[in-house]
Amino acid sequence: PRFLSFHPASIAPPELVPLGQGPYVVRDRFQRPDSALTMGSAETGQAWSVGGTWGISSGRAYCVSNGNGNSAYVDSGVADAIIDCIVNGQPTDVAGYRLPAVMCRRINASNFLLVSMYGGNLRLHKSDAGVYTSLASVAMTTTDGVDYLIRIVLRGNLVQVLVDGVLRITYTLAGGDTKYAVATQHGMRLERS
Repeated sequence: PRFLSFHPASIAPPELVPLGQGPYVVRDRFQRPDSALTMGSAETGQAWSVGGTWGISSGRAYCVSNGNGNSAYVDSGVADAIIDCIVNGQPTDVAGYRLPAVMCRRINASNFLLVSMYGGNLRLHKSDAGVYTSLASVAMTTTDGVDYLIRIVLRGNLVQVLVDGVLRITYTLAGGDTKYAVATQHGMRLERS
């Protein structure tokens, strides 16, 4: 990713919050010296917590260790948020994909929500005790090596996913899945085959 920000969800309807304009809870444009050892801290001061090794290259965060499931996240202190992340990867290659996914409402390493583009679909998943389940999926044409702006709007049990400004998924958490509604860790995760 080359940009990641979290806005408080209460500030405005998501369509009225332009990319790159605050107020921010967390903001990181990854405009620091290249490093294959650390991502450092977000512009707003929060330290990145990581699974695997993450770094910065040419203004983009990337997973140095290249391990499936490696993640980088910050505790934003807010569960209701508007998350913007510009991602780029290989979402069309089903056999050899490598793509960053946006992780939100992370409780721990085995329990979180995940938004990814893969094999011609945009997907909202949950990981519950490490078991992945698709919550919502919509067909979407994707191209390898292209930047996509993923915006995730989190308000209570409501999860909305927009790609490049177009609303693609609206989903309401229910039953046991409402446990995710209060989690405040958000970030990114590498998904690969």
